[in-house]
Amino acid sequence: MTALALAASAASSPSGAAAEIVRPVADTFVVETKPSTKMGTKTVLKLDAKPITRSYLRFSVPSSASIAGATLRVYSPSASATGFSVHPVADTTWTEAAVSYSNAPAFGAPIASSGPLPAAGWTSVDVSALVSGPGPVSLALTTSTRTAFDLHSREAGVTAPQLEVATETPTDLEPPSVPGGLSGAATGSTRVQLSWNASTDDVGVAGYDVFRDGQLVGTVGGGVLAFTDTGLEPDHTYAYGVEAFDDAGRRSSRAGPVSVTTQQASSDPVVVAVGDVACDPLDTAFNGGLGTDLRCRHAATSDLALSLDPTDVLALGDLQYACGGYDAFLQSYEPSWGRLKAITHPVPGNHEYGTTTQFPKGTGCSPVADAAGYYAYFGPAAGNPAQGWYSFDLGEWHVVALNSNCGKVGGCSLSSPQGVWLQSDLAASDAACTLAFMHHPRFSSGPHGNIASLDKFWQALYAEGAEIALGGHDHLYERFARLNPLQQPDAAGLRSFVVGTGGKQQYLAPTAQPGSEVRIDDRYGVLELTLSEGSYSWRFMSISDQAPLDAGTDTCH
Repeated sequence: MTALALAASAASSPSGAAAEIVRPVADTFVVETKPSTKMGTKTVLKLDAKPITRSYLRFSVPSSASIAGATLRVYSPSASATGFSVHPVADTTWTEAAVSYSNAPAFGAPIASSGPLPAAGWTSVDVSALVSGPGPVSLALTTSTRTAFDLHSREAGVTAPQLEVATETPTDLEPPSVPGGLSGAATGSTRVQLSWNASTDDVGVAGYDVFRDGQLVGTVGGGVLAFTDTGLEPDHTYAYGVEAFDDAGRRSSRAGPVSVTTQQASSDPVVVAVGDVACDPLDTAFNGGLGTDLRCRHAATSDLALSLDPTDVLALGDLQYACGGYDAFLQSYEPSWGRLKAITHPVPGNHEYGTTTQFPKGTGCSPVADAAGYYAYFGPAAGNPAQGWYSFDLGEWHVVALNSNCGKVGGCSLSSPQGVWLQSDLAASDAACTLAFMHHPRFSSGPHGNIASLDKFWQALYAEGAEIALGGHDHLYERFARLNPLQQPDAAGLRSFVVGTGGKQQYLAPTAQPGSEVRIDDRYGVLELTLSEGSYSWRFMSISDQAPLDAGTDTCH
């Protein structure tokens, strides 16, 4: 929030009450002369008396405290001598993607008016009559003036509308009760899942502290009754306890201890691979990082990956939309897939090289196509920022990370810097099995199709007997048979997977490419690979299915 917004917020809160700022979950405007046009993605809300133009806003009030009052705050980039009126809207289910003038919700008589608007600045209107407690709040704005004017919408960023809810917290006199039903189970060799029953309190439980062997290891909110402890030793027993606390700082006695023994470590690396992951924080489907049913499911795919307890993550590019900005990584990728950052091996996608010119509404975009945010976020794990390619060994396997953004790194021919390095790296490895991963797939049935510029890299991998090639770019899952560089079945060829299912959105695969064996274009999920000595197995796991949607095993040739 800007300094101006903070000052206005403090001034408008009732004395002795706390203020909670709520952002709109939807807003739009409708125009009489455009009865079917939907305006939900605009950065402004428009108002006019002729043609009739009115705006709608919908909020979700989360506070469980007593509501002392509510203030609507909007930013006007220009003056209006008349201002606007605020009306209640009974329908709290409308969406900005669907509303137009012809189907706009009905609204009631005005409950408040703004009065004249300044040349540019914030305007506050008391809407306490509309807000009596937690839950949805829907309202409409109208004007009687024929001089049209704008207000900033939720897509405008820091000047988006606000509902400032003043809350009064009752005096808290009692500590919370002891959390009941504490239990734990090992979900891998380095991970333990804990759960417990809710505590009670005379005002409300603010949160829970989790202790491992007497030391605080995590804190969760009052509505969360589970915790995943990570980074543990295999085949080791830990003692866990949980304490509840309230806003007054009073604490329950500690529940537990409960002993949990982690599983024995597997000798084979278990790899999770996926690309095309985290939405831009300003994406209309971002929804606080949780996404919607159809888009921005990066939090859910990261939860799935954590549950698989992998030893390593191969991140297949386009990890942070829209442009790989550093601030976007911190706001979107970090709270989700960032939980696996310590074991992640990334490659850059084309969106990591996005610029302010390409994505003027992207968060933290670089003015030049240098993937600066990506390299700043991942640090040394991403390799040399001028290259983006590197290799390492996992168990008995040699793994090659390639930068498939050919135009950014001197091309993808065998005489290019990366091509020369690749041939030398493969020749120097004595591993029996080799895996290569990159953002762009050589073969794909998705809308981007086959990426012919990677043909020379495929030839080099084929010549050295590589087993697996992984890519993303097309937002679907696809498995190919073993193919040679001519896309012909070949027992000595590479088996390739397209795994662009990390959460951003989904693409269709209408026509199968030669060699395509499995295509799944309606699920978000991850590919799990177990890399054994002389063989490998795979499972495609989705966020919405308990059983693998594709699975198999093969040997190295």
